[in-house]
Amino acid sequence: MKSKNTNIRHIHLDIEEEKFYKIHYVSEYFGRSLKGQLIYMINSYISKFEKNIGPIDMNFYSEKFK
Repeated sequence: MKSKNTNIRHIHLDIEEEKFYKIHYVSEYFGRSLKGQLIYMINSYISKFEKNIGPIDMNFYSEKFK
């Protein structure tokens, strides 16, 4: 099902049970939902990548993921 907001993409993630419970524990520790923690981690990873490597060229993906 496509989201009404075309800027939002949905993904399905398969994860080992132990890692699922551990990341859930981390999210509760920081007062976030599991979804909020995963989004925080993704944003942090991208920021670190761009700081160390350089900006990601979104034009490269503009046609690939439409």
